[in-house]
Amino acid sequence: MSKKTTPRFREIYNELKEALLSKAYQGKAMLPSENSLCQEFETSRQTIRSALKLLDEDGLVYNLPGKGWQILRNGNKRPPSTKHIGHVLFLGRNDQASSLQYKGINEYASDHGLSTEFIPLNLIGQDRRDIDLNKLNTKDCEGIIYFNDNQAPQNLLHFIVESKKPLVQLGHYGYSNFDTVCGDYYAGLQTLVHHLHSLGYKNIAFTGQKTLHTSSPVFKERLRGYRQACEDLQLPDKSLLADWGHFLQPHADKELVEWLMKDGSPACFIGSGAHDFNQICSILNRHHIKIPGQVGLCLIGDPNIEETRSFYPAGRVTMLIEPWEELGHICIQRIAERINGDISPPHLSLVPLPVSNGDSTESDFLL
Repeated sequence: MSKKTTPRFREIYNELKEALLSKAYQGKAMLPSENSLCQEFETSRQTIRSALKLLDEDGLVYNLPGKGWQILRNGNKRPPSTKHIGHVLFLGRNDQASSLQYKGINEYASDHGLSTEFIPLNLIGQDRRDIDLNKLNTKDCEGIIYFNDNQAPQNLLHFIVESKKPLVQLGHYGYSNFDTVCGDYYAGLQTLVHHLHSLGYKNIAFTGQKTLHTSSPVFKERLRGYRQACEDLQLPDKSLLADWGHFLQPHADKELVEWLMKDGSPACFIGSGAHDFNQICSILNRHHIKIPGQVGLCLIGDPNIEETRSFYPAGRVTMLIEPWEELGHICIQRIAERINGDISPPHLSLVPLPVSNGDSTESDFLL
């Protein structure tokens, strides 16, 4: 009886598999080309392709048409492919926050069997009360993620109800009959005020516009957290709100400084508008007030920490960070669950907001 021999393609498969699992290709994204492998193993292209097919079935490589064979996680097997369950539209603002949210959404979409599409709201509507549904591919979509300062417009909500497609609202406390993913602004502001107080700030001003105060649930939660912390710490409630626009007027420079630093204690502004903070810096600089020191700055929600700090003196601005990518991850998970048949009551997902410290030591508070 003749001795049974191992086919050449299986020998090559075994050698390549051992190399991949031992991370011999560490740091490389692609296998050598098929021509290079033919030369290395002195065999035909068909034999090489038979070996590569076995590696593909193991989840160790993947064929990218026109590019070659991609190494998957440098030899770590990929999980079984997920069945495609639908297409999701992300309707967001044309800004950095939306871009980071969509990055988080798109990062995990394929793991849940979803494809995604980002559509800026300014391309499908002229105001915040309505959007042009004719500009959306609503027929092929299985769900929608919506992000804006305001609640989703009525005609979009009517479409969602009539079509029975899931909607997830992102970054905004909205209607209770739809899923919402949002930062925990109440707890975040409480933590922030306690942190600023531990740094030595005794006058902590919370800035904002009256229109936002009366219309935005997010702003109300921020204000509620701020006031609760002030009560806990027995700090004066210095929320500007309706007076904010007045204090930014040139003639109100002195009035603002006197109001903020009435007892001579170090003070800090909390706000969400970088434009307003630039005006604050100009006012304080005119009065030769040290930043940080006599007055500190704390910005809510800006996604680019280092870029934002570069606008302020010595890069010293404390920030309450909104983890946009993490919010996107939760959105895609929630909408995948709905598309897969989850009929549980609408869910509110609150994500903790970390504080990024811009002040160093109490020596900054020398007056």
